[in-house]
Amino acid sequence: MGDLFDQIMLDTGYESYIKDDSDDLLDRWANVLELRNVLLEYEDRGLGEFLEAMALVADQDTLPETLDAPTLMTLHTAKGLEFPRVFIIGLDENYLPHSRSMDDPEEMAEERRLFYVGLTRAKDRLYLVRALRRRSPYGSYEPMQASRFLNALPQDLINGRISSPLERRATYDRSMYQWDQPYAPSHQRESSPPPKAREQAFFPEMRVVHPVYGEGIVRNSRLEYGDETVEVYFEGLGLKALVASMSSLEILED
Repeated sequence: MGDLFDQIMLDTGYESYIKDDSDDLLDRWANVLELRNVLLEYEDRGLGEFLEAMALVADQDTLPETLDAPTLMTLHTAKGLEFPRVFIIGLDENYLPHSRSMDDPEEMAEERRLFYVGLTRAKDRLYLVRALRRRSPYGSYEPMQASRFLNALPQDLINGRISSPLERRATYDRSMYQWDQPYAPSHQRESSPPPKAREQAFFPEMRVVHPVYGEGIVRNSRLEYGDETVEVYFEGLGLKALVASMSSLEILED
């Protein structure tokens, strides 16, 4: 499917179209490249399974009455629905609100309205989630700044705290971003010791196995942001960067 994707890009001249039509080339072309990366993960499973996985079908008529599983949807498709618990993710500047809305007051107002739609979908509990850092299309990690929409919320309605804007630096103080223990009075919260610095566990040429991608070879590994980022080459899938503490990556003994 990767070859098909590349051929479509060539036949349609989409990259040239973006360059001619957009002042925000890097963001839009990065989205295209990210779509290609996701498509490659379904190389052996076929286009049908990829389209099924990507489709976000979520309107009131198609949702079953009893559903013992999370429902993933966009803010647009959430209109008119209610759930006991709602998670709104991606509450970072340039994501919500999106970077393309920053200079347009009408677009910014629409982004704010969508955020309000998400807030009002929750009947019992609402969880607002943002990222400490995100991986850029060029492989490096960049610290994120909290969405301006979070700062506009009444503080007496928030259980937790919103971090201050980040400086662009290679290290961070984890205490700046941790939320307080949920639903516990401040005098009952126990202070926990700072996390121990992680030691490097993966090295180049190590054979490893991933529960989804299978066996691979470590090409590079580095300690950053309090964790270990491991770059692994998987046959047929290419190079993938994985966060050691979250990837269930195991070392294979020779």
